[in-house]
Amino acid sequence: MSSRSSSSPSRLQTKIRCATVTKNCSQVHLSDLLTGYDSMDILQWEDDDQALKNAAAQSRLPYDKVTTQEFACFPELHDSEATINLFLYIRNKILQLWHLESHIELTVEDVYEQLAPPYNSDSQFVRRIFAFLKRYGFINFGRFTRVKAPTERVKKRVIVIGAGAAGLAAARQLQYFGIEVLVLEARQRLGGRIFTYRKPPNIIVDQGAMIVMGSLGNPMITLAKQITTSFSIVEGNDCPIYDPCGRMIERRKDRLIERAFHRIEETALYISHTKNITKVSGHNLSLAEAYDVILNCRQLEHRQQKRREDFLEKFKGVLQDIKNLQDSMVMIKKTLKALHAKLEELQAEDRKGKSNDEKEKALRTIKIRCIMKDIRDSVKTYEEVDERRKEFEAALLELRKNEPSDVFMHDCDLHIMDFHFANLEYSMGTTLNNCSLKYYNQDDENELQGSHLSVKEGYGSLIEPLAENLPVHLGCIVESIKSTENGVEVRYSMKGVTDTVFADVCLCTVPLGVLKRSVAGESDAPQFDPPLPEEKQEAIKTLGFGNLNKVILVFDKVFWDSHHQLFGHVCDGNNSTRGEFYLFYAVHECPILIGMLAGAAADLSERLPSEMLVRQAMHILTNIFGSACPQEPVQSIVTKWKSDPYARGCYSYISPNGSGELYDLLAMPVKSASGKFRIFFAGEHTNRQFPSSVHGAFLSGLREAGRIADQLIGCPYSPFVPEIITLDDE
Repeated sequence: MSSRSSSSPSRLQTKIRCATVTKNCSQVHLSDLLTGYDSMDILQWEDDDQALKNAAAQSRLPYDKVTTQEFACFPELHDSEATINLFLYIRNKILQLWHLESHIELTVEDVYEQLAPPYNSDSQFVRRIFAFLKRYGFINFGRFTRVKAPTERVKKRVIVIGAGAAGLAAARQLQYFGIEVLVLEARQRLGGRIFTYRKPPNIIVDQGAMIVMGSLGNPMITLAKQITTSFSIVEGNDCPIYDPCGRMIERRKDRLIERAFHRIEETALYISHTKNITKVSGHNLSLAEAYDVILNCRQLEHRQQKRREDFLEKFKGVLQDIKNLQDSMVMIKKTLKALHAKLEELQAEDRKGKSNDEKEKALRTIKIRCIMKDIRDSVKTYEEVDERRKEFEAALLELRKNEPSDVFMHDCDLHIMDFHFANLEYSMGTTLNNCSLKYYNQDDENELQGSHLSVKEGYGSLIEPLAENLPVHLGCIVESIKSTENGVEVRYSMKGVTDTVFADVCLCTVPLGVLKRSVAGESDAPQFDPPLPEEKQEAIKTLGFGNLNKVILVFDKVFWDSHHQLFGHVCDGNNSTRGEFYLFYAVHECPILIGMLAGAAADLSERLPSEMLVRQAMHILTNIFGSACPQEPVQSIVTKWKSDPYARGCYSYISPNGSGELYDLLAMPVKSASGKFRIFFAGEHTNRQFPSSVHGAFLSGLREAGRIADQLIGCPYSPFVPEIITLDDE
């Protein structure tokens, strides 16, 4: 009997055991890392809605809804709301029990004991729900301790090609189901695009995948609990950016430009999703084309800067003219006031007749006339000046009406904008002109929530243990996959010797980049006999496969600001160079920096000598940190994933002519002439919900293991009596 199937005292033991796992799992408690895991107690609140909601979320299932797959496997759910509610409670309860102790096999007997009446009244219904969750990898996956002794294996065999996350996940599940598996891996190591480099005493660095992308619902978190692996949170919010001269860019300016970048993103989404403008003259728009149009509109503002400077000069000139005229009018008023005073004085003297001297009277009359003339002239001048003032004020008003926008970007601002474009190209795995405007982010709604984490022991520490007790043959380069009426024949070479193995079905988990070479007829990739269906070949050709490279620099000690795990660098170049060392990642608690090469720079780096790339990275670091930066690293590693014959790149993306349906087409198994599925496919490029990720690859392996098992040994969750007695039947 499992330790699951017990009551309160055992729950306390479970709590202690989970706390121990959590403590081992990270310097920062795993409960602090996981959104939804405020504490492990949340999963222990018996029959509490929050505990069940959390369990469903950790399994990527809606707590209060039945999925399409569940409706297909349980047709009776269409009959009544009561049946749906019963199903959801039992399903969520089973998930809760699994997540409480995911390092120990959950049995259907455990579930019976934990289900309170009346939920346990229909034992067959409970068994079917349990079998469904087990078959499709929602429970009992990864590296857990078996409670039930394995029953005798069925006489079915599966060849798994590839020992990466997808291949090992599938092989382990199939073996658990009692099916014989054989894993063929071309490399002399496990992991595929997960490649952890280790060198004693403390150098651990990932050359491939290195980030656990989201913690809520991520099966990597379950693996970490099973294997007691350490995590650290990737703090990306505070990422300083340095200009080409090594000066830190003012944070305020960086934020302004980042906001402008997000406005461009939002505008592109509005154009493609709200207005549904995705084509021009029958041509599917790429992300770059849309961004260029939007950015060019903003660059028009940049070109208006000269106009604005001219405007300001004119504006200042008109203001000065108005001021001068107003000053003149003030002076004229003062003059008029003085003239009026003098005139009144002379006129008063004339009226009083102070002097009868005719000569003096004539002189006074002349003075009065002169003053009156001066007054008339001054009034005329005042009116003329006032008219000019009105004209200038009208001109000022017109200038204000035509005032150029005060929003613009200098060249240096555009280079900072390029940093954000490079970061988007990093997430896409390719240049923006290769990405579909409409579908590039089709999986965003499925993005896992919670912290992004790095694995202290390296990502390989999560995946490599899955190969324990599996028959994995390294160094086996598959040359051909042939489907027949009775099964499959896989020919491979090992150390120059060719051999052929036979099985009922084959699971192909080679990367999309290798499949592209296969359908192109390249001799360095596995060939399918007969060729894959035309629709599948077109999907392979159309779905994009990108590239991303790293320059890993090992030092004696940390010379950068250890408070920042990431810092950016702005390239003084163009679109093709903006991804050159645009970002440096500091490995947690190690004197190691990883320089990222994204977009066009990733492809360019494949053709450059590694020494040149290291020198370039060191030059940038010297500009930033000055004399604190050593002349050269203790050790360096340069990746070239596109040149890797067993990868041919990093991960998939949707090209302008593609859509999310391509992932579904690539996931579809291929039938033989007999009508039975013989060749199955897994990998991140077959997971529409979670593409371009390790967890997506892993989940695709669980998916195909379930699909293969359904075909080979029957469906234990079926409402009908299965044709084949399954391992769980008693």
